[in-house]
Formats: sequence, structure tokens, C-alpha cells
Amino acid sequence: MARWSPVGNKFAITSSAKSVCICYHEGENNWWVSKLIKRKHDSTVLSVSWHPSNVLIVTTCSDFKCRVFTTQVKGVDDETSVVAWLGANAKFGECLFEIFADGWIHTAAWSPSGTSLAFTTHDCTVQFIDGLHGPANTWAANLEPVKSVALPEGRLPLRDMLFLSDKMVVAAGYDCTPFLFEASTLKDTFRSWSFKAELGGGGGGGGGGGG
Repeated sequence: MARWSPVGNKFAITSSAKSVCICYHEGENNWWVSKLIKRKHDSTVLSVSWHPSNVLIVTTCSDFKCRVFTTQVKGVDDETSVVAWLGANAKFGECLFEIFADGWIHTAAWSPSGTSLAFTTHDCTVQFIDGLHGPANTWAANLEPVKSVALPEGRLPLRDMLFLSDKMVVAAGYDCTPFLFEASTLKDTFRSWSFKAELGGGGGGGGGGGG
């Protein structure tokens, strides 16, 4: 999988070599180069998603873990933004935290504000992490409990997802049907996430036509 960063000055590539490449254009020599994140992953990296800050990614892996890494590149990213999000002494490729799941983690997504993270697993659940406020180097010490939402019985795993807003997520997978998830809040504080609805008529894997 390959994904452009929000600003469009970097892109990330996952691989089966237990690593992620962060690629950027080096203006002095007029070519594209890459830096490798090769620590922590114990199996194939299945997906990557960029945080709105442009200096963080989340990776999902078939080793049952979701991880957040720093991806700042000197001379490419705005230094003020880097310090605001990561602190003055952050190093490229640091793993800020990791979350263990009960199956392969297919994909992950950030909310538009960057304060929530969600990921889907092969056991037909969606996991939500909220409260990611302030500098990212403080998140690990203040992580809220992961909120887990299971799909209705008999449904298949989800392969991709998107935040429609900070309080709503749409996801789809092998059922060929989009599923909607919504957050309940109290005074702008996230309390829980829940399965809201199925969207559309559902594919069911069919494909035949009528007469």
C-alpha cells in the first residue's frame, strides 16, 4: 500500500519486509529518496494512514498490532509544526505506542482533528482510541482504554474505513456493504462508539443479473 501525506510532500509505502518507507523529494539533488522504519513490526505491514499533522503515521500489521510512528523529515516538514507535535528532541521512526488486537489488523484511520484513531481487525471488530490531545509524545502516558465495537453476528471482516467527521465512521469489507459507526458524547467528551446502521442494499458477494 502507498499513501500520500496530507501536505503532499511525502508518501509512505508498506511492505512484507516488516518495514515502511517514508519517501520525499530532495531538492538539492532533484531526486526522490526514502527513510526506512524497520523497527517493531514482526510481520507484513498491511496498511498505513497519515495523521493530519503530516509528521505521524499509524501502521497496521499481521502481527496483530497497530502502531504509531514519527515521520518528520528535516528540511521537508515545517520545524514549528514538528516541535509542536513531537517535541524538540523527537527522532524519525520512533514508535510512540502500540495496541494489541485479537487478529490481523487490516486498516486504520485518523479523525479529521487527529484526536481519535480507529482500526479494523480480522475478528470482525472495530477498535477506537480517543483523547489523543496535545503533543504526540505525551499520548502513550495518557492513553484512554480502547473501545471495541463488534459487527452484527454473521458479518465478515472490514477492509477499509473513513472518518466522515470526528464522531462518525464508515467502513466496508467482504460483505460488500458499508457500515456506519457513531460516537456518543457528553459535553464534547467521547463516551462510547456503537454500530449505527448498514448502508445500501448489500452486495452479498453475488453479482448475477436479472432477466
